[in-house]
Amino acid sequence: MKTKDVVTRAVVSVGPDASVQDIARLLLGRRISAVPVVDDRGRVVGMVSEGDPMAGMDPKQQQEFMQRRMDMMQMMMEQIMRHQLLMQAAPAK
Repeated sequence: MKTKDVVTRAVVSVGPDASVQDIARLLLGRRISAVPVVDDRGRVVGMVSEGDPMAGMDPKQQQEFMQRRMDMMQMMMEQIMRHQLLMQAAPAK
């Protein structure tokens, strides 16, 4: 397997003036772990990963961010488990 086989083509990016809170919402909302930062010419000037926004948050914001992340992960796991149950219950063809 090569990079071309797994690369994300629909890349979402942020500008250098994006707020930490907006980036955190974007990461959670899109279920992504990082986002490139691009300048006004579209050149990548950096990356922000899921852990980076927490450095700019106060402890209460960090706790809320982590709670939302845990809630989202739990929902995803529940969806996966429901899907697996449906697949097991479906008659084999």
